[in-house]
Amino acid sequence: MPPKIQNDYMSDLSVCVISLNNGSILAESDIWNIGGIIEVNSNRVGKLEARADIDIKFVNQAGLIVEVNGIPIKEHANIKPFPKNAIACQRIATDLALNSQLQIK
Repeated sequence: MPPKIQNDYMSDLSVCVISLNNGSILAESDIWNIGGIIEVNSNRVGKLEARADIDIKFVNQAGLIVEVNGIPIKEHANIKPFPKNAIACQRIATDLALNSQLQIK
């Protein structure tokens, strides 16, 4: 789920791209290091304990796009635009979760 501000959800969900242009995937240690950098630089409460890996095709099938912005790290991107409506947002987030693979640290 994207972060919530007051009663509405933000339209962007912060993510990191782990597959490279040549079709290879970053090493596991590099992926977890990126998560650690994001954890330290964010306002989130709690520790990084897991991640959800999803193929971009499922993001696109949900009517969303992945927009790489490279800030604060080159792998950073946003999945967008999530609807602000809670029910619509939850439906999309559930669909993405069902098509993702949970990776425990």
